[in-house]
This record gives sequence, C-alpha cells and structure tokens, in this order.
Amino acid sequence: MELIKLEHIINFLSYRGWTSIPEQNGQRFRGYIPPMELGLPSDFILELPKKDNSKRFQSYAEDVIETLIDIYKSLSDNDLRIVFSNKNAIFSTKIEDEDTKDGSIKLERFGKKIEALIKIIKQSVTFASTEKPIFADAKENVKLFMDNCKGLQTEMGSFVTKIQLPNQNFQGNLNEKTVMDKLFQVLDFIHKEVLFFPIKEITTSHIENHKNYINLELFTAINDFHQKVQMNHGSFAYLSQTSQKTVIIQHFLRKKMPHFARYIKAIKNILVHETPLEAQGYIHSISNNVIQVETEIANTIEKVKLYLRPEDYREALKAHQEEKIVTFKGIAKVNKNQYFIKDVQSFETLDNNLQKTILTIPNA
Repeated sequence: MELIKLEHIINFLSYRGWTSIPEQNGQRFRGYIPPMELGLPSDFILELPKKDNSKRFQSYAEDVIETLIDIYKSLSDNDLRIVFSNKNAIFSTKIEDEDTKDGSIKLERFGKKIEALIKIIKQSVTFASTEKPIFADAKENVKLFMDNCKGLQTEMGSFVTKIQLPNQNFQGNLNEKTVMDKLFQVLDFIHKEVLFFPIKEITTSHIENHKNYINLELFTAINDFHQKVQMNHGSFAYLSQTSQKTVIIQHFLRKKMPHFARYIKAIKNILVHETPLEAQGYIHSISNNVIQVETEIANTIEKVKLYLRPEDYREALKAHQEEKIVTFKGIAKVNKNQYFIKDVQSFETLDNNLQKTILTIPNA
C-alpha cells in the first residue's frame, strides 16, 4: 500500500473550507479549524504534523482518516487512503434497492452495469477532448485514460461500483478533473433541464445555446446505463483531493427516462443533418453502387451505408478485393438506427503507408 502524504491531506482540507491556525515557533503540529457548516464544536481543532517524514506519521495519518470519516459520513477509509496516498480520484455509482442491500448484486446486472459505465467514461473522455456534439473522435485519449483506470471494492448496504481514475495529463490538457467536470456538468444538465424540456421546442438554437453540455453519444451512454441497470435510487459521485461532486438518482427521475430518450432522438435528427460524418474502415458488403463500411464512430462500431458514384464504386470494388481501408465524408441520415450517406462528399482508399499506421493503432 502506498504511503499517505501530508500534502494531500492538507489539499483535501483546504478545498473543503478548513483554515489553518497561524503556526508558532517550536511546535511540531499545526491546527486546522473546520468550516461552520459542518456543525462541529466551536473549539474543535484537527492537528496535523508539520512534516510527514517521521516513522510515526503513517499511524497518525490513520487516526486522521478515522476522524474525517466520522465527519464526512459519505466517505470510506479506503476512499481517503487512495486520495491521500497517490492523488488519484474516484468515480463511483451507487445502486440502493432490495437486490443490493447486502452489498451483492446479480451477476447479469453487474455485467450490464460495468459495460454501461465503461461507455459513459469513454464518451466523457471523448466529449471533454473534442467538445463536439456528435461523431467525435479521441481514440488515443480514450485508450490511455481507460488503460489507467482501476476497479475498486464495493460497500455493504448498497452496491457501489468504484473506479480509480488516472492521475496524469493526456493530450490537449485532458485529465481526470476535466473528464469528471464534463460528465457531471452533463448529468446536472440532464436532471435539471433535459428531463423537463419540451420536445417540440428543441431546435438548432437550443443545441447551440447548450453546446457545452450536449453530446449525442454521451447522452446515449447515460440512457443505456439507466435502461440496463434499472436504477430506481442511487447516485453518481466523484471524489478527489480538491473536488467532490454527487448527482442523486431518485425514483421520480426514473419515470422521466422515456422523455430523455425522445430528447436524444430529437437532437440526433438535427445534428446528423448538420454535421458531416468523417470516418474510415473496411468495406463489409458491396453491391449495385452501394457499400457498407464497418467503422468506429465515437467509440462504437457501426456499419455505414454509402451510395457511391460510378467512379467511387469502381475504387470501392478494388479496395474490397485488396482488403484495404477506405475513408469517406458526407452528411449522414438515420434509418432504423443505421447511418447512411446518399451524397458522399469524398471517398478514397488509403495508401499502403497509412494502412500500416492505422492497423497498428489498438482499439479504444
């Protein structure tokens, strides 16, 4: 187990409004006064050593953790050990119902929860990386971020899935804080705005005015999570040294999820007509100037149907025979959950050098 660090405890306290008492010469400890909203006695002081290089510091830090979990009831000692030792943050989801009251969960339900949760994190990374509302691509950041996430143990009395988030920076100044800030902004927007917004009033202007919170694939991942997990009561939570966020899921919100699905469909109908789809992949099937390309769109494998001009179709036949990757661009439409493009703006086969480059990139 990694050692607890004094600096990390101080960061945790400072973010939550604790103030330090001016130090006095000769004292080995510094006192911290809690914020008034905690309702602690007026003379309560939490003392911390000024240095963490003594042999006794780790046992003293354990006592500090015990004190803090008595004050912050929603936190566990394991959470604080992680946050205080390696500066990692924790993202968690809690389900509270009869099925989970003993800390267990049916295996099938657990599998669905993990699968849906991974999609939410991937789409959050993608949205935070690109700020695009649809068809966003951030494969490298997604892979690096997910490779550095770790699963943690659950808690009794509910079923809490905890994921330790990576403590590092990725391309474009992306880190766990920017990803979680984006996810919780979106969750807050959904619960306060989307679930009560009239479907008939969804327009291009509505999407533009809320572009910082609207991402089709992240919305879809969150909706899938609710549908698969069937969470009537629970929460999403984020904990780090300098941040703590929680979104509570209550029973009445569960009844609003069909409205959320209609909202997703409405924004999708607008976005796909305004945002060109650019993608690449292998030709899956080909016939009569129509091909299907298997490609990855926003972390999901899709088959896109393309209606090609004769000259592009001839190139597609050759690419299919030689098993080469093709790239395409155009305004997509949707029919029965499949994207198709009738007016293909560009279509080409990648040359051999690009083929090798793309084929060596691992799936996100």
